[in-house]
Amino acid sequence: MFAWLRKKKKIHKYVLMRFNSNMGAYLHLDNNNLDWLRYRLKLASLTSFWSLRNQVKKDFTLIIVMNSKTPDKFLNELEGELAGIPYYIHLTDTLALELSGEMSSVIRKLGGCSGLIQTTRIDSDDMLAQDYLDALDKDTDLESLEPIYRYAPVGQQFSLPQEFREIEYAANAFGTLIEPSGDKVKTVYIYAHPKMIKSFTSKSFGDSRAMWCMAIHGANLLNQLRNGCKPREEFPIHPELAKFLSHPSVVAPCRDGYVPDSQVR
Repeated sequence: MFAWLRKKKKIHKYVLMRFNSNMGAYLHLDNNNLDWLRYRLKLASLTSFWSLRNQVKKDFTLIIVMNSKTPDKFLNELEGELAGIPYYIHLTDTLALELSGEMSSVIRKLGGCSGLIQTTRIDSDDMLAQDYLDALDKDTDLESLEPIYRYAPVGQQFSLPQEFREIEYAANAFGTLIEPSGDKVKTVYIYAHPKMIKSFTSKSFGDSRAMWCMAIHGANLLNQLRNGCKPREEFPIHPELAKFLSHPSVVAPCRDGYVPDSQVR
């Protein structure tokens, strides 16, 4: 039905990730602690990076937002974990909740100057279903001239010991904003994710299938286990994730001013 429009309207797709950007209320934390960064990098390699590398289609660019003072040594290590993923690293001191304008500029720099702009949000320790972006692409209304917010309401949480919970949470942190290109696009960072679904015309996708998964671990700042049910089918995770999180030598390093739950006795 939309074959002609697809030729006319190119969709520029970006996945946005804040890795160690300034977090506003958590400005007292040392986001450049090398031990903490390496812990998060290993976790990302087993969660977000792994799920993005395994997407059915790789017609997207991952934009990773990093603190401008991130050690060069770590940036080299990060790039080594991104093989097979189209990416761009953006260094900034801007607060996490004020990144929309900068993301608009970055997207224009990367060629997103025409057609539709699609931005999907993911945290570094979370996962997308292998066909998340593909399912989104198949169900995109290319005739819409207004921004539309897309969300997959069903997902899972993974925690030790090897426990999965299926939850339904429409205001989750995995949403996508699709909007016409322009001098300044809003991007999915225009508002905090719980507000997005109320701020735009919104439409769900993914039916009743789990399209995302949150890894619950000792260094989570905000994520907590929610009431959910045991899923009929467990979300596919990296075979080494549970082993990494459960190994006694793996303890999330403390940043100044913050003690992870795993270290609270």
